[in-house]
Amino acid sequence: MRVDGLKYVMLGTTDLERSVSFYRDSLGLKVLRQFEGFAFLDTGATTVVLTSDLGNRIVLGATFASEIVFAVPSVEAAYRELLAIAVEFVNAPSAVTADSWAVTCKDPDGHLVTCYGAP
Repeated sequence: MRVDGLKYVMLGTTDLERSVSFYRDSLGLKVLRQFEGFAFLDTGATTVVLTSDLGNRIVLGATFASEIVFAVPSVEAAYRELLAIAVEFVNAPSAVTADSWAVTCKDPDGHLVTCYGAP
């Protein structure tokens, strides 16, 4: 599988506004966009995404509240390649925007790993 770079680092939060304030006001990151449950912050090299979706997993006692999102040239190709070597997925490849798809698996420690890009 070819990886074209680290696209996003997603961090769970139980209080989105508190976390946005910390990363924006304390660390000086620029908020690129924010909407219900998500805030995207510019680090220059990649984007940090704060999300209450993953934060809900903290409250529920899940073993993960993080997600690494890799840019790939083709989500379907990455899915087929990883499936062929018995990687277990938590979802099937699907559209997340008009132009981008994603598919997610877990690493051996339970961290989410997502392939993101063109279908």
